[in-house]
Amino acid sequence: MLCDICHHNEATIHIKEIVGGEKKSLNLCSSCAAEHEKTAGINFGSFNLAEMLFNLEKLSGAAAPAAAAATPQPSPVCPGCGWTLQKIRESGGRLGCPQCYETFSGPIREALENVHRGQMHLGKRLNGGAPDGTAQLRAELVRCRYELTELVKCENYEQAAKVRDRIREIEARLSAPEKEADHGQ
Repeated sequence: MLCDICHHNEATIHIKEIVGGEKKSLNLCSSCAAEHEKTAGINFGSFNLAEMLFNLEKLSGAAAPAAAAATPQPSPVCPGCGWTLQKIRESGGRLGCPQCYETFSGPIREALENVHRGQMHLGKRLNGGAPDGTAQLRAELVRCRYELTELVKCENYEQAAKVRDRIREIEARLSAPEKEADHGQ
């Protein structure tokens, strides 16, 4: 989708707004968005993605026990640049140095899992993926594994058992072509 202003660059920022019952959409490239923010007075800065990512646990209602909340945990400090999680939040999610990835790996992983529903990027598939359907099976496998984790967290063991069986079925189907290829050689 091209930018609604310049009509040249790919739109990477999509704004949807409902004003007076009427839905308005604006699709902008990053350079037009920056210019539009200056001239039109639209403040994109009020939306801090990093802050949202780090606070997803609070938004979802998964609150920590009262005792744990009463004793604040010391924030780790990166030995390379001295940054803390607070500094990362203030910078809009940017890290201070390469060592920050290791120092803050736990919170970064949690934030990415909340946003992407897993750590594996499946990407887009051209014309529906591989002709043998393995791309769809792999995508379903990732989805089922995520669903299984959520069901176990909710203690819905009956449904979790069904999803577990589906995972085993998918894994068997995915390994079947590999076994056939091994026997064919």
